[in-house]
Parts: sequence; C-alpha cells; structure tokens
Amino acid sequence: MSKTILLVEDDRTLFGEVARLLSAHGYAVADGKNGDAPDGEYALALLDVKLPGRSGYEVCAAIRSRRADVPVVFLTSSESTESELTGFAMGGDDFIRKPFEPAVLLARIARLLRKQEEPKLTRAGLTIDPVRMEAVYSGNAVQLTRTEYVMLATLASGKVTSRNELINELWDNEAFVDENTLYVNMNRLRDKLHSIGMENAITTVRGAGYRLG
Repeated sequence: MSKTILLVEDDRTLFGEVARLLSAHGYAVADGKNGDAPDGEYALALLDVKLPGRSGYEVCAAIRSRRADVPVVFLTSSESTESELTGFAMGGDDFIRKPFEPAVLLARIARLLRKQEEPKLTRAGLTIDPVRMEAVYSGNAVQLTRTEYVMLATLASGKVTSRNELINELWDNEAFVDENTLYVNMNRLRDKLHSIGMENAITTVRGAGYRLG
C-alpha cells in the first residue's frame, strides 16, 4: 500500500511538480491546500512555511496536537537560522530549502519514513516506542516529537555520542543545522525525561558528547 504524504503548498505550480514527483516514486499525495484542515491519515507532512492563511509553523502545531508520530518537513526559501529554530521548536523534523533537488527531497522523506518502522528500544529502564512516539519509564509515558525520538534512539546505544554524530543522524548534513538547534532539542528532551522520573537521564561528557543513563 502506498504511503500517503500530506502536501501543504499554496503555489499550485510547485504543488503539481512535487505531487507528480512523489506519485512517480510510489507515494499517494493528500492535498493540504493552505493548511486549513490537516486531518486524515498520512505518513508524513510536507509543509510550505509561508502560506496565505496560517503559517506552516501553525499547521505543524495543529498536526502535533493530534499526532506526535508523523514526521514534518518544512519547505522554505528563507536562509534564516531563526526560521529553522522556530520550526524545530514547533515540532518539525527537517528543513528543505527552495529550490531543492528532487533527489534530496526524496532521500529526506525516505529516511524519515524508515525511522517509523524501527522496533521498540530499551535502555536503562527506559522504553522508546517509535510507533506511539513515546518514552516510558516506571509506568510513566511522555510523547516525543520525531526529532526527540531520533535523538533518544541514537543515544540508546549506550555509548557516548558526539554532537556531530547526533547532527548527522538527525539532518544528514551539518551545514543544515545551527549548533543552537541541537541544544534546544536536547534541553527539551531532558525536560521530558525528567517529567517521567528520569533525573539526569542524559549527561554531557566534556569534550566528547552525550550519554544516556
């Protein structure tokens, strides 16, 4: 069965081009129009940041209020680091700048969808569920964004993970990420683990990176 991608893009010419690209590679496309009604079943959301109504960030927030398991990718022509930080803070998983190479877009989508098929992970009494997008500890559960899940799953190896390793795992190429973005997501993840009883769950190893448990 084809996986459905929600495409929210007000430029109908670009919408048509992306929709044809996705269809040609086996995906079904749901037209999110201007993001007014991001309902229905879909495996991934592809959102333009600048829309005539509410912004792509607001659409992302609406999606996150319903589902934490859907990867969200922003399409943007902005070069601003602040726009990336805003997107990640709203629960986005990746940024792709316009104009983009079709192969890059397809690779990013495929990478995020593969993450959904991973089994549950367990480390230091913590269970990480990629389907429900939850971290569970001592019977307490907290919802994770896709980015938080990838970070936590990477750290669940038990080894010290460097900043560069996390960035490469999350966004493929360090050039797409400001260092502050990693810190924002790391602090948010630490707060969530603390909320379910894992105090000091992620420690910083000076000069080396991060360790879970």
